[in-house]
Amino acid sequence: MAEQQSRRKKFAIICLTLLVLGAGIAWWQRIPLQCWYYACRMQRAEGDQRQVWAERLADLGEPALPRLLACLAKDDEGLCDAARCGLEYLARTWQPADGRGRELAQHLFEENAAFSPAGKAAALELVPALISANGPEAAARLKRFVAAGLQSAAPVERLAAIGVALRPEVNLLEGVVPLLNDPLPEVRRAAMLALGPVADNAEPLVSSDQLLRWLHDPDPEVQHNCEMALRCRGLSPRDIRLGRLLTDPDPVERLSVLIELPRDDDFALVKWLERLSKDPNSAVRAGAARVAGERGADFTERLEEMSRTDPDSTVRRIADHYRKLCAEQPH
Repeated sequence: MAEQQSRRKKFAIICLTLLVLGAGIAWWQRIPLQCWYYACRMQRAEGDQRQVWAERLADLGEPALPRLLACLAKDDEGLCDAARCGLEYLARTWQPADGRGRELAQHLFEENAAFSPAGKAAALELVPALISANGPEAAARLKRFVAAGLQSAAPVERLAAIGVALRPEVNLLEGVVPLLNDPLPEVRRAAMLALGPVADNAEPLVSSDQLLRWLHDPDPEVQHNCEMALRCRGLSPRDIRLGRLLTDPDPVERLSVLIELPRDDDFALVKWLERLSKDPNSAVRAGAARVAGERGADFTERLEEMSRTDPDSTVRRIADHYRKLCAEQPH
């Protein structure tokens, strides 16, 4: 009897010891366990709940970093976006002096090849926060990261890179210019929205005259974005209508500009005639010379140049005729 009680007592002590030891280990490993649990919940959640779990995971601080980065390897846009929010939260809470922001940036550089396209796009969207967290010394490398994204074969990366490139701390809009000719309309739309508006007194990377041809883009939304950009730049509805005709692929449509040229603005008249006089179609150039002479426009210098250098002999003769006519008229 006494021996049985002794065995029970020993067993109880062993169980209690294991319980205390297990509790100690659980307490010691509570943060890694929480990271694992929150990451699992985030991956299984749907919709806005992913954001909730991502925030809980990020609240655990630096130990959450590997779990959040691992999410960027998943081919799940919603999950990658939630992980990006968590990583951005971490980056913004770290000061440049403590080095953790540099560590996160290094992880993105080293692990980028393993990320899914959605993960790479999310990594690109982290760049502004990482520039703030790292200070100016990391800006050059992070900008190269964005420049590579602008040239990526994956549309989701190009779209993300456009949004990042226009941020003041990144300022890589020159790399967006080629994307106005991207084969995908959604990329062209984003590029137009980035490049179209121009701040006061700023020099546009793409001039208003250069933008006019996107009024004929196959995608209606690109056309609309282009028109809105031109309006923001101060072009009137008449200017936009004439610009659309001027850049029409059909020379007959371009000739119709001559009928609609303004009669109340001599400066605008000369500007439109200047454009038409450089048209690739000889009939349009000849029409510009004729209208200049008939309207008495101050166009003598350009007509003189056309009479000497135009590739079409008929246009040269017409330009010379109207040059003489313009020279005889008082201005």
